[in-house]
Amino acid sequence: VGVAGFSAGGYTALLMVGAKPKFDHLKEYCARTPNSVLCTNGGEVLVSSPPLVAKADARIRAAFVMSPVAAFFDQDSLVGISAPVHVYAAANDSVLPIQSNALRVSKALRTLTKYSEVPGADHFVFLSPCTSQMKSITPTLCMDPPGVERHTVHETLIRDATAFFRAHLNGF
Repeated sequence: VGVAGFSAGGYTALLMVGAKPKFDHLKEYCARTPNSVLCTNGGEVLVSSPPLVAKADARIRAAFVMSPVAAFFDQDSLVGISAPVHVYAAANDSVLPIQSNALRVSKALRTLTKYSEVPGADHFVFLSPCTSQMKSITPTLCMDPPGVERHTVHETLIRDATAFFRAHLNGF
């Protein structure tokens, strides 16, 4: 089994292969990036009762993550990952800046197989190309910077994800 995830889904994919979040890291993250969407609660994490516990799924043998939320990870919280991971980033990610998220995770992962960036792209490039109706309803999610063609990005993502999973999952 392989897992792919984008943004919070990328965070979740990392949990599924063994990452252990450290919620106290959010305050430090918010001090560095106070305008982050993750910092609307002043760096406080609302913990459920009973608290949720991250637990790896041993069936998952590879993770393909795109612009993952990384505020809760440091190198120690990623040592439990034994599955290969391919990290993708949007080079100009305004929602989850790569230096504090995708790039930071990729540098800390000992099982990183590849780190890739989409040049000039912003965070939402990893969402499916939008219809004209979707563009009128949610332009923020649908508009890419000049020179970034979402259809082309997705063709590359599909090729890279397929090659990654073929290389790391038997019988794929």
